[in-house]
Amino acid sequence: MIQILGAILIISATTIIGYHLGNFSYHRKNDLLQFKKASNMLLSEIEHMHTPLKIAGVNITNRLNPPVKNIFITFAELLEAEMPKEAFEKSLKQHKTYLNKDDMYILKEFGSTLGHLDISMQKNAISLLNEQLDIAINECIEIGAKHKKLYTSLGILFGLLINVLLF
Repeated sequence: MIQILGAILIISATTIIGYHLGNFSYHRKNDLLQFKKASNMLLSEIEHMHTPLKIAGVNITNRLNPPVKNIFITFAELLEAEMPKEAFEKSLKQHKTYLNKDDMYILKEFGSTLGHLDISMQKNAISLLNEQLDIAINECIEIGAKHKKLYTSLGILFGLLINVLLF
């Protein structure tokens, strides 16, 4: 009886681990969508209201979810002592997200344009960022469903393998 309970616990634990690994693309997609939302709100603040970057960074945080909200809060705080590029990179590094290296590269490139361009060029930079984020979001959608099934199945199979080896 104890062996059966142990086997069920092992299979359950590995299945849960596989399920959480499979959800990485889902969380990455949510982070990317939040950055897209943030960039659109930032564009609106800069283009239509002519809001300074620091104040715009604070204004958009009210409508964002963590961790992107926390990134922009830190960004606005760091703007007091640092240039926008360095402040944005530091705020990206300080907060854990589900973004991969390519996503971080895209955001760092965008961060390097903050505060250095006029409004029309800033609008073009945000449009380019949104196009790149759309590509990454579509990639997450395509890969996400496959990975979720794959990792959940691997979790179950790994649990069964452990049970076979132990018993």
